[in-house]
Amino acid sequence: MRKGQTSIELISILAVSIVILAAIFSFSSQSMNELNREKIIESARTSVNNLKEAVNDVYYQGAGAQKKVSFVVPEGVDAASSGIRNNSFVLSTLGNDVYAKPDISISGSLPTKPGSYEVWVTAYDSYVAIGQQAISLDKTSIYATVFQGNSGYETISVTNNGTVAAAILVSKTWNHSGADFNFSPSSFSLN
Repeated sequence: MRKGQTSIELISILAVSIVILAAIFSFSSQSMNELNREKIIESARTSVNNLKEAVNDVYYQGAGAQKKVSFVVPEGVDAASSGIRNNSFVLSTLGNDVYAKPDISISGSLPTKPGSYEVWVTAYDSYVAIGQQAISLDKTSIYATVFQGNSGYETISVTNNGTVAAAILVSKTWNHSGADFNFSPSSFSLN
């Protein structure tokens, strides 16, 4: 009788232990899922807020100001519901719309596939453009004082940030009859 009672007690203890372990596993699994969900939503919030701050920065610096911003699109983003909407940056993440609205009108597009991107923000007179740039310049304009009878020389560096070759055609708008403006070359390719 003693051996049978011991076996039943052991089986009962094991059964209770398994039920307790299953409850702990279920609770921890739910907690981990919720923690992961919060992390994804916070990552989306950080991305749109960083982009909003960059837009405001270049806008207040004035037309021509540019800034490169790291923009992370986390897993779980609905691409069809994300992007630029109603003058706001929106990432629809796991059923939640995470958005940030800058102080100025915005135009352009955002990447919506999961991953890390470099997005350029460029200030113009009445809006800020957002997007990825394949070609970048070290200067967007040149101001030079050149006295009569003298000449001046300035350079603009062109960089191909993309993954394919780019054909560049240079043009000018110059409406001053008292001075000549020449540049070279008028076209070139970047690999």
